[in-house]
Amino acid sequence: MLPPLSFMSIITETGRASSNLILAGIGGRLIFLVAHRLQPAYLIGLSGEKEETMKSALSLSQNIPDFTPRPGERTTRISLQPFESGPSLTTGQGISAHLKKEKNQLTLQRRREKPRPNQLNTPPASFWIHRTVIDIHKKGQRNNLHPDQNEPWILNVTLPITSARSLHDTSLTLSAVLVGTSVRLEPKTLSITKPANYINLGPDYFLTAQYTIDHQRVELWYPAMLRNPKLHDLKLTLDFYDQEKNTSQLTWYERVGFQTIVVDQSRYSAQEVSQGITPGTRFTFVINGKPFYVQGSSMIPIDNFSARTNSSTIRWLIQSALLAHQNVVRIWGGGAYETDEFYDICDELGILAWSESVFACGAYPISPRSFLDNIRAEVAENIARLNRHPSTALWAGNNEGEGYLIAANRSWSNGSIYFNQYDYLYNCKFFK
Repeated sequence: MLPPLSFMSIITETGRASSNLILAGIGGRLIFLVAHRLQPAYLIGLSGEKEETMKSALSLSQNIPDFTPRPGERTTRISLQPFESGPSLTTGQGISAHLKKEKNQLTLQRRREKPRPNQLNTPPASFWIHRTVIDIHKKGQRNNLHPDQNEPWILNVTLPITSARSLHDTSLTLSAVLVGTSVRLEPKTLSITKPANYINLGPDYFLTAQYTIDHQRVELWYPAMLRNPKLHDLKLTLDFYDQEKNTSQLTWYERVGFQTIVVDQSRYSAQEVSQGITPGTRFTFVINGKPFYVQGSSMIPIDNFSARTNSSTIRWLIQSALLAHQNVVRIWGGGAYETDEFYDICDELGILAWSESVFACGAYPISPRSFLDNIRAEVAENIARLNRHPSTALWAGNNEGEGYLIAANRSWSNGSIYFNQYDYLYNCKFFK
């Protein structure tokens, strides 16, 4: 049986509880610091006379370092040391390209220069399961190729988990029910894998189960301008059995939708060109096998202080877009990865979300390795977190990066260096 998880907010020197730092203890044996979207800073933990330091170069992913005191030590001190000034970060010199945070907070949109601590929401963590990663696709489907709509659905559930002990002596099974339907997914033993080497401050294990669902047994999700954005409540039940015959059960719900979406970029045929279509390639959205026109808006972060953004504001913005006959909203790559709440509302109201990795308007370094590992972890975490939403239409690699580097490649004597680094970063490291 996995021991229960307890949380304790960190109290700052001002006497206020931190909204994005929480200490998590499990069974009195381990202590972890859950740092969710921490602004770039040096995070320092002091245990007795030995200093432990975790350098946070990212603000767009979760870090969970182990802060368990050593035997005999009774106190652990945690402090944050933010950067003092920002001018050198906005000139393209020094460490600016290595500082991964919202570009709109570095004056791209003429906002204040100085990086500052942000107000952030409480880290999403429950019972040591970091989140529920759900991937729904057609059997045999390949990225951005038209799937066979008559094939069954594949439902893949992955649970990133942090545990106080090894799980290899524990039997874990997962079952599921699509509430309101006849779909009952029988218990399956979860496979256990270790995270990739670059995910060094996250879960200990990934637990995975895969199910097959007949395509005729579920109603499809569509944008509201086309049809009903149907959502299903997925009831998940996780059962634990250890060698001491202790048992435990955890049940929770996730909302899911069933859809396929492809951006058709095939070339126009000679016959179509002869009928007056300009030669070139399509850029046509196809949902559940049906092509449709898209129109929408680009969205920057709703507020500089993300904790001030609430569901009422998000809902008002999405409803306004729908009333303007829009069916897609683009989450700008110069801002931040949006919250699950934002995508939940998009799912519910029936608007597509064009999502982007948070890289914008320029070149990014391909060294040191620690920087590459950090951004690979960032992209992997956020794509896995958000891909369960049926409103997720596509992922773009960045905002306006390719245009800058193509121009540099054509006009600078050493431009090919930057273009090749761009290709290496986005087309090799991200998808390695």
